[in-house]
Amino acid sequence: MSDDWIDKLEKDFSHIVRGHEDESREKLVERLMDLFFGVWLRFDLDRGVRMQLTPFEWDFVEYKGHKDWKLDENFNFKAVTDIELLDTRFPHKQGLRAELYTAEGKTRLRLVYELADWMEKGRRGTTPYLLYDAPLEAVRAGDAWKEMRKVLIPWNGAHIRGDQEMFWDWIKSNYIELPRR
Repeated sequence: MSDDWIDKLEKDFSHIVRGHEDESREKLVERLMDLFFGVWLRFDLDRGVRMQLTPFEWDFVEYKGHKDWKLDENFNFKAVTDIELLDTRFPHKQGLRAELYTAEGKTRLRLVYELADWMEKGRRGTTPYLLYDAPLEAVRAGDAWKEMRKVLIPWNGAHIRGDQEMFWDWIKSNYIELPRR
């Protein structure tokens, strides 16, 4: 199976990934949530790969009918600090996460891929792998999308093969491991 679905996704969301200078935090979060929703939509509804989106997709998206969706104008995008797309199909959870955090007095956006790959005292923990990190004022949705896209292609391949091991090896060999959570 080809990666045409990701090219279609990129085309459908081209209005999101175009460069936007001096974008507000709220607008950036809105664009990122739109991207995450688009990926959720393709995996979960179009491909049948069960995904869990946080914030919950139906809290910030309105279904208009006939496969037509739009972001809910009344949703408080400004309050969102974390967006997560969790893959629930494989035995070991994994997922894509965007998080706003503060370091040295500046707000930053970090994009990670998390692997639930360790156990301690009966609790499963995750190891995040860094995909992207930048000060908020320098972040463009298109830059975040480029990093997401790099991961989506082999992630999709893992689902086609029904094997996450090769994908995990790829993540571990291509990205920097951050401290475990």
